[in-house]
Amino acid sequence: MPDSAETRAFTLLLEMRCNNYCIFCGQREVDEALVKSRQRLGLSVPRTSFGDRRGRYTLQSATETLTRARAEGFTFLRIQGGEPTLFPQLAEVVAVARELGFTFVNVVTNGRKLKEPAFTRALIASGLDSISFSMVGADAETHDALCGVAGAFDDLLAGMRQAAAAASELGRQVHLDANVITSANNVERLFEQVRLLASLGVEAAIVHLVDFSGLADDPKVREKLEFDIRRITPALARAQEDANRLGLRLHADSVPLCLRPRLQASDVERIGLLTAVAPRRFEAAAFTYVPGKERPRLACCEPCLLRNACRRVPPEYWPDDPALAFRPINARTVGEDVDCVLAEVNPAAPKTVDELLDLERALDLLRRSFGVANELAPSIDRLRGAYADLLLLAISRHDAKFAGAAFAAHVGLGPVDRFEIGHAVQPMLEMNAAELARKTGAVPASFAPGAWRLRFDHGFELAVDGERAPSGELRVRALTPILAPVQSPVARVTRALFLGFVAGRLRDVRRLLLAPEALDGDHGRGFVRLFVPLREGAVRLEHAAGQ
Repeated sequence: MPDSAETRAFTLLLEMRCNNYCIFCGQREVDEALVKSRQRLGLSVPRTSFGDRRGRYTLQSATETLTRARAEGFTFLRIQGGEPTLFPQLAEVVAVARELGFTFVNVVTNGRKLKEPAFTRALIASGLDSISFSMVGADAETHDALCGVAGAFDDLLAGMRQAAAAASELGRQVHLDANVITSANNVERLFEQVRLLASLGVEAAIVHLVDFSGLADDPKVREKLEFDIRRITPALARAQEDANRLGLRLHADSVPLCLRPRLQASDVERIGLLTAVAPRRFEAAAFTYVPGKERPRLACCEPCLLRNACRRVPPEYWPDDPALAFRPINARTVGEDVDCVLAEVNPAAPKTVDELLDLERALDLLRRSFGVANELAPSIDRLRGAYADLLLLAISRHDAKFAGAAFAAHVGLGPVDRFEIGHAVQPMLEMNAAELARKTGAVPASFAPGAWRLRFDHGFELAVDGERAPSGELRVRALTPILAPVQSPVARVTRALFLGFVAGRLRDVRRLLLAPEALDGDHGRGFVRLFVPLREGAVRLEHAAGQ
């Protein structure tokens, strides 16, 4: 998918024919084989062809279309259909796209053709960046029945394996993901698909719901596929647990945030990206567009902060009382969720701080992406207060790793796995201010030398003697920790850890570079990433005159 809001996404519907006959498809050419397949299943037969003018791309016309798209500023290309692998010159189209300057080229496929080694090798060698496979069942019986083709599931798996093998042989990084079409047939088995996809080298799975329009607008199709949307929450929770364990990213683009097991930063970030991404365009040689059904906005969703960004769930999935399923995301409900999370914090769990950090980042993304800073500020403050409690608890238990994570979160830095309270730092926790100053070389603010200040959250600073280069880096002659005043036990502990860990780590730095989300330092061997601030503005480089 596009990786920034600056990306312009272009989708080329290259080939509207398909070698599958999915009963819910809304985007393929209706041909004789599809008609016979639907008649065999007792489904309605469409009277209008999706490609009624029988237009076909050639390599030349596809090249002309892509040339025009690049000239209009499109940079991300998705090639789909129908089934694009049925286009005889697909590899050449990909190569042309790369020559034209498309920065990312993705192909969406049912995977069946990719079981052929020569075809797949040529496709990947042409410059392809990503392949999105479509999966509609957790096993051959389910998948093949919905695709209308015996052996489609086995072909899909063989195609995934061949794609991974070809990319490895050619030394190319090709991202593999899967569009998981969720229905009543497989919703509770989502975790099985996650496990299978991870074993095949797939990096991400994107959960989709069927839009009951086009070929899916048939009572028998709805009866076979629709389900109460509340079933997806526990299914996602179980699948997410396996995805996290196996290192597979699980997205649920068709599922509103209120139905996710918990609020995650990656989900909020993805919604912001999908809603903010620059214009998309779909083009085909001949395509009769069948619009999706209108998805009504529910009264219970009106108080939601995301009501304008939500893709909404098709009515076929609603329970009799939609308010039982959909819960608005706003200051009140977020506050309730944060209170529940904090009430259930397990200080013994190694991932506790990471989970709180992720929730904080999710709220911060909501705040920044949807302009609701004031509404969510109290919830964010409560989360940040929890880091201080966890820090004191970790110190009392002499839990070095947990203390490091809690400290980094409290000060506003990203996870710092290497920090442990060893012999050099532990005694500092018992020192008074004068002893700390002698140990670390810290001085009161009024005596701090240098024209610059490196300021961290909670009032911790380092004085920097140096000058700013045109490149933006700060060339350092000397760096002096500033002894911050403290008024609470957690501030006293944090000051000691700051002086022993952060100041100590920066003491011999010759150059500093503050990037938007990281602090880099050079000890004489080139820049390395020293800290990764999690929060915007957690570390600031300011002139001393600004005090």
